[in-house]
Amino acid sequence: MSEKPTYEELEQRIKELETNSAELKHLQGELKESEEKYRALFEQTIVCIVLMDENGRHVDFNKNVYEVLGYTREEFEKMTVENTEAIKTVDQIQEHHRQVFAEGKGDTFETKLKTKSGETKDMLINITPLKIGGKNYIQNVSIDITDRKRAEEMLKKSHEELERRVEERTEELRSKSDTLEETNTALRVLLKRREEDKEEMEEKVLTNIQELVLPSIEKLKKIRMDTTQKSHLAVLESNLNDVASPFLHRLSMKHLKFTPSEIQISNLIKQGMTTKEIAEYLNLSPRTVDFHRNKIRKKLGLNNEKTNLRTHLLSIQ
Repeated sequence: MSEKPTYEELEQRIKELETNSAELKHLQGELKESEEKYRALFEQTIVCIVLMDENGRHVDFNKNVYEVLGYTREEFEKMTVENTEAIKTVDQIQEHHRQVFAEGKGDTFETKLKTKSGETKDMLINITPLKIGGKNYIQNVSIDITDRKRAEEMLKKSHEELERRVEERTEELRSKSDTLEETNTALRVLLKRREEDKEEMEEKVLTNIQELVLPSIEKLKKIRMDTTQKSHLAVLESNLNDVASPFLHRLSMKHLKFTPSEIQISNLIKQGMTTKEIAEYLNLSPRTVDFHRNKIRKKLGLNNEKTNLRTHLLSIQ
């Protein structure tokens, strides 16, 4: 038979039990405080948190989850992940969970969840595999991104609408540009035709004066006339020559193949302007004016002649 403990030993054991009991109560208090802190964080966080078992049943969750989806706590407690998932099938959900457990790491993805009213919510979800008490669990942490997705869609549509308007405006401007180019082409043709008609008319006027009018004047000169009649005839002849002179000068320049610049400078030389004055008038350098003067002399055959250029130009009739 074993010996009975002495009174002192019993007293010592009682003291040890009392000490252990006090430590246990202290640990229980700390555990309760820790649980309260965790629960406060769990419930008050802005994200949705769900703890699911391997079959997708809701083991624990915070109020954000069922409030976002429009359920009561009692309703959501009886549901599984397949009741709210709007995109994936049950097999796809289970396969995803198996993959997460096999790899031992979490995954983040976007999906849609069904609400109680039948609408859907866009959710950004992070799932993490957990092992608690030897059992496998999935911690599902998600946030409602419906408003963000809606804003992104609106921004996309606005961008597409802007691109469409820019494309339409570009096409409109391109069409107007083509029309303007066609109009400019038509105007250039009309202007060219007008210039040709003008030259043709000048040639006809000059021809008529030279071949019809002036010969008649020459015949009149041979008829005996008094002083007054001769004076009137001289004035008539002078006026006709004044009318024909610009036509004749332009036509002469044209037939000599003068450039527009050479014709312009020739007219200014004919008016008695110096090289310096012509340069200032046309905003050219004197060297450029001299270059044109030499070209004009060459076309008139005056290269090796001492003939004054203005005198020669005045003599062209």
